[in-house]
Amino acid sequence: MDPEQIEKDTKMMVGTTKKLNFQLKGQTDALKLTNEMEKDIAAFRIQIPIIRVFCNEGLEARHWEQIKLIVGADINPETKKNLKFLMDMEVIKHQGKLEEISNVATNEFNMRKILDKMDAEWDQITAEIKV
Repeated sequence: MDPEQIEKDTKMMVGTTKKLNFQLKGQTDALKLTNEMEKDIAAFRIQIPIIRVFCNEGLEARHWEQIKLIVGADINPETKKNLKFLMDMEVIKHQGKLEEISNVATNEFNMRKILDKMDAEWDQITAEIKV
């Protein structure tokens, strides 16, 4: 899953329902449907930060262990769990702590990528030492 794409698509859906609400003024049954869609999309948008956390490519085993301790269940990349499972477990109650772990993992991941790039660049450099 790509959280950025999910967020982009969700914003597009919000815009579409707003346009539909405007275009369907006076059509009660159609407006009921678009209002229901708008509520469903709003409920889903609340879950996007959790999607971001659990789809973070920077999460390492130690981060997953921290997540396990916080949510009280063994959740890791190998266990195929869907969003409904996570919401049923009420992981959203721990959103702040989970985002902190995810942010640390992202920062570590980015630093590791920078260091790997530097290593690759330095591998090309030879130093001559004269005695």
